[in-house]
Amino acid sequence: MARGLVVTVALCLVSSGAIAQSGPDPERLIRDGVALRKQGEDAKAHGYFQRAHDLAGTPRTAAQLGLCDLAVGRWLDADVHLSEALDSTDPWVDNQRSALDQGRSKARVRLGKIAISGAAPGALVTATGRPTAKLAADALVWVAPGAIHVKLEAPGYRSVEQDVTVAEGARATVEVQMPPVHRDPPPPSEVAPRVTNELVSPDYASPTPQPSLRHNERPRRDASAWRTPVLWTAAGLGVAMLGFGIYETLEFNSRIDAFNDPKRMPLCGDTNGHIAGGMDCERFATEGDRAKVLAVVGYAGAGVLGLTALIVGLTGGSSAEDDVASSTMSCSPAQGHGMQAGVRCALRF
Repeated sequence: MARGLVVTVALCLVSSGAIAQSGPDPERLIRDGVALRKQGEDAKAHGYFQRAHDLAGTPRTAAQLGLCDLAVGRWLDADVHLSEALDSTDPWVDNQRSALDQGRSKARVRLGKIAISGAAPGALVTATGRPTAKLAADALVWVAPGAIHVKLEAPGYRSVEQDVTVAEGARATVEVQMPPVHRDPPPPSEVAPRVTNELVSPDYASPTPQPSLRHNERPRRDASAWRTPVLWTAAGLGVAMLGFGIYETLEFNSRIDAFNDPKRMPLCGDTNGHIAGGMDCERFATEGDRAKVLAVVGYAGAGVLGLTALIVGLTGGSSAEDDVASSTMSCSPAQGHGMQAGVRCALRF
């Protein structure tokens, strides 16, 4: 049975590697997106850049996606992605830094900004339409015009939430107070130890008898105490990973059915890695690829955890310390004269 589980896990890992190698190439997606932009197909190119950034998540993919956001009028997304690229030290971004900074400035003309004062050091800010990020050094948060909900958090400080309305090209100011969170002191011990230097009379002393250990005798421990929690933990996680793999398999089948739906107009198609049929088709393909990889990871994890539980369950026994026999040592004066006199000791097991 263990050999069968090992073979299953090996096949899952090989399949996972094959899927990863046959997946879409972010570099190719970028090249195709750039070619589409040169043809004036900015909306179609946006899907290629979005997919490349989802797969790679590099400063370069963020920059390309941000420039395409700017071309299709997604001003807030352009600011988020271009800022992500400009905050890095990527060599490609450094060569294009001037153009990227100009693009971000064009996007911010269509946005509003919130100046935050009073935030705790290292505060994280969440604003409507923006992902959670560390508050910038200038304490400015660029947002889309309209009603904005702002939340500030910092470890050891009380979080703050506030609503504010920002107009296009305008600046709003938010003043907050984030007092530190004081923890209650630990409760004092119920009985304080009493120290005394008084001598106790031998007549009234009643020392508590202490168990004696023979020479080299160690307390016995149950070496199998850790096996039960490890066994059940591995088994439980294995079942969870199996359920995760089944769920992702269903998600993969759902995306494939949607991609191949004959009622969809225009029809989705995949020719040599080029997805035809519009943005929905590209999304179905991307989500299907992701679900396939996650399903293999789930099955592989379930196999590894199941094998671990099997090994732990089959290997029992006590620790080596339990097998150490106790011993006693006794000594007595030895008969002799001069250098021959001394002490004779005997070790008994």
